[in-house]
This record gives sequence, C-alpha cells and structure tokens, in this order.
Amino acid sequence: VMGRARDGRLLPHQDARIPDAHGYESFTGCPVEILAVEFFSLAQCYVSGGNDSVIRCWNSTDLSRVATLRGHNESVTCLAVDANFLFSGSEDGTVLTWNLSVLEGVIGVLDAPEVTLGPTAMIEAHPGATVHAMLMLPSLGFLATCGSDSKVNVWD
Repeated sequence: VMGRARDGRLLPHQDARIPDAHGYESFTGCPVEILAVEFFSLAQCYVSGGNDSVIRCWNSTDLSRVATLRGHNESVTCLAVDANFLFSGSEDGTVLTWNLSVLEGVIGVLDAPEVTLGPTAMIEAHPGATVHAMLMLPSLGFLATCGSDSKVNVWD
C-alpha cells in the first residue's frame, strides 16, 4: 500500500489497515507533488501521477523509475488499473487509457532503459471540469468517473 506526501515522496506501508502503521521505505524520485498512486500487479510496479501532468512507473523492488507516460495537459488527479490497462484522470477533464503490458518484460531486467509510453485512447470524460476519482468495475467491464461538474459518468 502506498501513500503520498506533499513533497512528492511515495511512502509504502506494510499494512494500511493498521491505524499505527509506520512507513518502512520511501523514495524521492518524483520532482512534483503526487496526487494519485496505484499498483500494477502484473509488472509489480507502482504508478504515480502528479502536478506536472506526467505519470511515472516505479519498480516495486528497488523503487527505480521504469517508465514515463505523457499525454495529459494538466495535473493527473486519479488512477485506476484493470488487467494490462491503466486509466488516468486529469484536471484537463480527460481519461486516458494506457497499455502497460510492455512493462512486464522490463521490470527486473538489469540496466533496462526507461520506457516512454503514449496513451492508446482518450475519453472526454468531464469537459471543462476536473476528473476527481475513478472506479474500475471489472466484472461488468465498466469504468465510473466523477468530476467537478457534479456528474458521475459510467463508461464501457
């Protein structure tokens, strides 16, 4: 489980269900405030989004950056993972889809170069508003988003 600090650090915790859990490791590779974090289990990496509109993927073993994802025009405010796909919401009102399956072959490879990815699809989820949160409903194949436009939208 990961938490975020206002200074841009991601703070892994052993168990977030324990109220007095103590951070056991942190890393400072992100130059901006982190607004969202998810775990991509197929490649064993953390994914973070922040104020610079960039999404970064971090190796869960050594906390090195393994990928950079660019496509949003504003801050990345929320993330959701489903199988090989990452969904990212932003202050620009869009949800971008990313295919992270390429990361499965990169994580754990000694001296592998950092990967740069672009989005595979874009949804104009909340035009003129900020996407605040997303919920993946894998059994139904839906993605729900909510935004500063006071709407909840469901996408298939």
